[in-house]
Amino acid sequence: MNNKKRSCWNCKYQDLKNDTFLGKCTWFPKHNKGKAKEIPPDVVDKGCSYFESK
Repeated sequence: MNNKKRSCWNCKYQDLKNDTFLGKCTWFPKHNKGKAKEIPPDVVDKGCSYFESK
């Protein structure tokens, strides 16, 4: 069982190589659902329903 906190900081879909401070979520392009989206401040610490641990 994984004990990591569920947040964007621990999610394999967070990409910090962009020009945004919180990064972008790469779940969408990896699943053919559109472009990567900026991670909003109210989501970054709690994660979302697409969360997968790094």
